[in-house]
Amino acid sequence: MQENSYKKSARAPWIAVICTVLLIALCVFAIFYQRYFNSAEAQGAAAITVHFIDVGQGDATLIICDGEAMLIDAGSTSASDAVTSYIRRQGVNSFKYVIATHPDEDHIGSMDDVLSKWNCETFIASPTENDTYSYAQILEVCEKKSLAITPPVLGETYSLGRATFTVIGPGEITPDTSINDSSVAVLLKCGTCSWLFAGDAGSAEEEFMLSSGADLNCDVYKVSHHGSSSSSGEEFLSAMSPAYAVISCGRDNDYDHPHDVTLRRLKACGATVLRTDEEGTIICYSDGSAIWWNTEPELRFQFSEK
Repeated sequence: MQENSYKKSARAPWIAVICTVLLIALCVFAIFYQRYFNSAEAQGAAAITVHFIDVGQGDATLIICDGEAMLIDAGSTSASDAVTSYIRRQGVNSFKYVIATHPDEDHIGSMDDVLSKWNCETFIASPTENDTYSYAQILEVCEKKSLAITPPVLGETYSLGRATFTVIGPGEITPDTSINDSSVAVLLKCGTCSWLFAGDAGSAEEEFMLSSGADLNCDVYKVSHHGSSSSSGEEFLSAMSPAYAVISCGRDNDYDHPHDVTLRRLKACGATVLRTDEEGTIICYSDGSAIWWNTEPELRFQFSEK
């Protein structure tokens, strides 16, 4: 009888410790879930949302700020249903801007579908043309809707709600300029937070942006060319100094994107990497001073000091 009492008293402190640890863990989880993980409060606090839509091997980014919408690229033809249904679910009625960074199929394949289903105030497209079905379809829709194609003008700044974006690329287009290096590049800003998009820009366009004196500093870098080693050079990454880098690519794609050398460069510059092939659609929220996410890279919350 005495031995049983001793065993019970010996177990009691451990039970209390375990219960305390579990209670603390539950409270921490509840706090972080409420503040960061898809809660209505977290989403409602955002002035701007940037949706990196999972389109497989391709690019499509939906940006919404103060009820105004913008689309950068639209994925391949095969992603049309995924892109258009996603846009509908976000309640987008029309676009203030649509940008076709460059005329590769994995960036513009579904753009004719988007432009035909939603009105667009300003359609900005790379000055480089392409003799493809996807590109011809875009031209046809623009003609039917009397939608002018606006060429990118370096330094031109546009407003999207309280946010702005500035054209920082491409530079001068010559017969030797590749389609990738003719990509429209923009720096999006909302408050003290910023995002950089540059399509499939390679080393030549990166060198131009570095030499142009444009502001490249950003919190979030949409990694160019799906993480190809031909993009995201060390000097370019150093100039941007991004806290986060988002890679849009397909699972087990034929190009082995993202390349290991690119991932090493991103790690070396201190960026936390998020990938659509691993996470699915990635959503970035911001109130203009802080950034948070719908997924969890290191608690996915950071105040911007830029």
